[in-house]
Order: sequence, then structure tokens, then C-alpha cells
Amino acid sequence: MKKIFLSKQVHSCFASLSSNDIFLYKEIKNIKDNKEKEIERYGDNQVLVIIIEPIKTFYDRGLYSHRPFDNRATPGEMKTTIQPYIKEGWKVKSPKEIGDYFKRERLKEYNKRKKEGYILIDYKKNRKPIEYKGGFSDLIYNHPKFQNYIKGGCFGYIGHYARKVKLDQYIEKQFLSIKMPKKTMFNLEYLLVQWLTSSDGRHFGDSLEDYSFEKQKEKIRNYLPQMYNNAFVYSLSEHQGSYKSTLELKEKYKDYLLN
Repeated sequence: MKKIFLSKQVHSCFASLSSNDIFLYKEIKNIKDNKEKEIERYGDNQVLVIIIEPIKTFYDRGLYSHRPFDNRATPGEMKTTIQPYIKEGWKVKSPKEIGDYFKRERLKEYNKRKKEGYILIDYKKNRKPIEYKGGFSDLIYNHPKFQNYIKGGCFGYIGHYARKVKLDQYIEKQFLSIKMPKKTMFNLEYLLVQWLTSSDGRHFGDSLEDYSFEKQKEKIRNYLPQMYNNAFVYSLSEHQGSYKSTLELKEKYKDYLLN
């Protein structure tokens, strides 16, 4: 039999979510037993969770004060606020059934991503370096900068969850086929790794999500000059890590960049 729970957030300050917020839960027998306004719901064939209007006493206090982020509720104020709900049968501890639901969802998402061929299937704190290779050739994977980068937490494109083997292969093939405007102090392998480990690579990975492979390839081809130019500028010792510096160096080295 499907279990039904109400869920209510108690805001502790002027924020959509804070570590000091409290979530209350109450089991009901029938959906009609809920007398409060429903915000949204989630669940499956085993559990239904109905999220109802939150308690925004301290959210509103911060909103209408001159110093919104200094008007956080004290632990005593939070305890006093939830006490009437506790007496009505609400609980602070999340029900096991809800925890089990999220476990099922994570397993479902894991199996889906594995079937669809994603390289980084789920979140891990510590991955083996080889897990980041994906579709990149030994030439790129064994590059000293690539190897050094994957020793720590990976950001850039390398750490993006949109990665698939064929996507990696296409990016590498396209990038290494670039005809550089003139002889430079960098080679294409180095520049590709530079881009793969950059914030620009990360953001571009975001832009590839939820698109077909054909559309992704089109995006890669269109963005290729920008990939190269950004990688070149990021590799310069003069680069100061700011957007302003990027623009200034692109102007200074424009003869070395792609149109």
C-alpha cells in the first residue's frame, strides 16, 4: 500500500534553503486529509510526498528588515515555532520510506546513464584517474597536464557529466585538425588539454546537455575557433585569470588567433 506524507519547510532566515531550516513530515491516510495548500508533489508507486506551504516567519522577518541576512532565527525560536506541529504529530526526522524512494531514484538514474553511455555515471568523491579517460586518445590522456589535473577534483570539461566516448572523440578530432594561423609557442595537444581543464570547457559542457549527438557536433564545430582562442590565451603566462585579461590578450595576440 502506498504511503502518503506531508512535507513542510520551516525557513530559518531570508533564503530559499539554509542548513538551519527544519523540515517537518507527517503521514496521512488519504490525500483528502491534507487541508493546506499544496506546492508540489513527488513519489512513485510506493510513496507519495506532498509538499505544502512553508512556514516563512523568519524568511519574512529578514525580507522586510534593513539587514536581511542578519535576522536569522535562533535555535530557541525555531524550537518554539515547530513545537505546535510536533504536538500535532509532525516529525523532524525524514521517514525511512522517503529515504528509500530517493535510493530507488538514484539507482534508476544510474542505470539510465550507464545504458546511455555516459562516462561519469554518478557522483564520486574519489575517482580513479582512468575513469576520466573516456573517449580521449592516449596522446591526450597521457599528457602531463591532463594527468596532473585528474589527480585532484576535476572541473572543466573533463569533469562534466555530459561526457560520452563519442563526444570526447569528436572534440579531440576536430580540435587537433585545426590549422593554426601561424607558428606559436604551443602545440594543439597542449591547447586542447588547456581548454578541457578550463572553466570555458565546463560551461561549454553545460551547453551540450540534453541535445542529440548531431546537434552537439554542430555546436562543437561552431564553437571550435572560440575553444582554440580561449585555450591559447589561457596558456599565456601574462593571463591574470580575469575576463578583462582575456579580452586584452586576445587583442594583443589577435594574429595568433582564429577568426
